[in-house]
Amino acid sequence: MHLRNRLFSLRDELRSLKVEGIDKQDEHAFWLVHEGINHLLNRLPNLTAERRVQLEVEYEINKELQTCVKERMAVIMNCNNKAIKDVFTRTGSVIEIAFLTNMGGWFIYILPIAFVFSSISKLSSLASELIATPARDTNRLLPQI
Repeated sequence: MHLRNRLFSLRDELRSLKVEGIDKQDEHAFWLVHEGINHLLNRLPNLTAERRVQLEVEYEINKELQTCVKERMAVIMNCNNKAIKDVFTRTGSVIEIAFLTNMGGWFIYILPIAFVFSSISKLSSLASELIATPARDTNRLLPQI
């Protein structure tokens, strides 16, 4: 809910820019950012690890989508109004946080696996060191039971 409220706040900030007046050439960038925020407001719970992979695959294989996204990004990045770009950047940060937050439940499962893989690489190093350890030190470090 907090992230959704941040998006509402960013959208309100963007709308304030419009009320104050923006250049005609920045109008398209304004509407692209406004539309993007509106589309994401109710989709924050859908920003999951699985969805991220699906999105990356779709962006990779769909050339038409790639072209469209590149054109829209160019419009936003080339607009003269720094405040519109700032809202766009901060909206991106909120979306990143949403992805991380929604993946948080997976950390319970992923961290032990990451720990095991990390330990395995350390184990192979430790095994090599144990083989090269002098006998008296091995007896001290690993006493026979």
